[in-house]
Amino acid sequence: MATSSVSVPSYRALLQAPGNLDFVIPGLIGRLPLAMRSLGCVLLIQGYTGSFGVAGAIGAVHTIVSALAGPRLGQLADRRSHRQVLLVTMLVQALTTFALIALAANDGSVVLEVIVAFLLGASAMPFPSMSRAIWSARVERGPVLERAFTIESIFDQVAFILGPFAVILLAVKVTPGGGLIGALLMTIIASLGFMRLDDIRAEPITETSDKRQAIQIRGLQILILAFIGMGILYGANEVGIVAFAEEQGHPGAASVLVSFFAGGALFGALAYGAHTWRSSAVKRTVIAIGWVWLAMLPIVLAPNLWWCGVAILICGFAISPGEISAFTIVEQIIPDTARTEGFSWIIAGISLGAALGAMFGGMAIDASGARAGLLVSFGGGTLAFLSLLLGAKILSRPYPGHELATAPADD
Repeated sequence: MATSSVSVPSYRALLQAPGNLDFVIPGLIGRLPLAMRSLGCVLLIQGYTGSFGVAGAIGAVHTIVSALAGPRLGQLADRRSHRQVLLVTMLVQALTTFALIALAANDGSVVLEVIVAFLLGASAMPFPSMSRAIWSARVERGPVLERAFTIESIFDQVAFILGPFAVILLAVKVTPGGGLIGALLMTIIASLGFMRLDDIRAEPITETSDKRQAIQIRGLQILILAFIGMGILYGANEVGIVAFAEEQGHPGAASVLVSFFAGGALFGALAYGAHTWRSSAVKRTVIAIGWVWLAMLPIVLAPNLWWCGVAILICGFAISPGEISAFTIVEQIIPDTARTEGFSWIIAGISLGAALGAMFGGMAIDASGARAGLLVSFGGGTLAFLSLLLGAKILSRPYPGHELATAPADD
């Protein structure tokens, strides 16, 4: 992919522009609960009951419901008062968090725990999508917006490195409900931060506004399918790496290897954001996801942990470029009145895919060992790459009035 010398603001300049930290900081804080709640549910239930089966089921309920609810909550934030939506969801989060802790601590009904976990997931605001939507309304379409999305991707990776660490520390070292309480406190801070903002919509909703839901747009459907595939890759890869480390006789190495994936993605985001790309967002997305897909093969075939670690870093390096380019496509193909909803669907696709990947990867590992689980991950990458490749023409059609985000060629 070629680059151009087009000048775009530095990360510091974007962050220090008037008013930007007002939503960037709440967006960063709000990411941490997204990386903490499901694991927090698992550690809470397991800590009080000792049952991994029940804990895993409740964690899965929360994950799936949260993924499906995010786009709907994003749609409400796009089209109604975001303050009202945030206030209601914040109150529901507080009530359900303490209710789930009380049920677990007092050997409550599993059915009630599932219902409360459902409500906890249904009220999880998509803070990263809100932050991206505000960037879209504030900066010009093109390289500047893509650099802003790079900042968001960096924050995503940081959250998914720090979030699990924090929830495990709080739940194991303090109290089983500590992880969920920590997630709730961060949710409150993020909610209050966004509630301080004026209307976050790019433009007011009028009678002539496009009233379609984002999910009705064909290009977004293609992206959702692709990122369900990427979620399968992530979920199956994680359980596959854990199983591989155990087979190699070093189960403790699994946590390090898994962190390499996020570490590679973080470095990839920094490298990607350092350039202004001339090629189309669609081409960049296909190339980056193709990289991740093909780079899974050395992981599947890894003869030892050292080889596996290097292969994971190489594979992870293209994750953020693929996601950044995909969010750029979303911004191009949907109306301004559905930005938060559209971004939320990509995150939902990843979450749903990750749940499927962990499930099918685990089944494959039980049947045939770690490499079988990693092959499920490769299969998810195949789905992602083929969806993007076959849908490239549709993805290249911008919403009327939205120019494609490509940088001009060098003079």
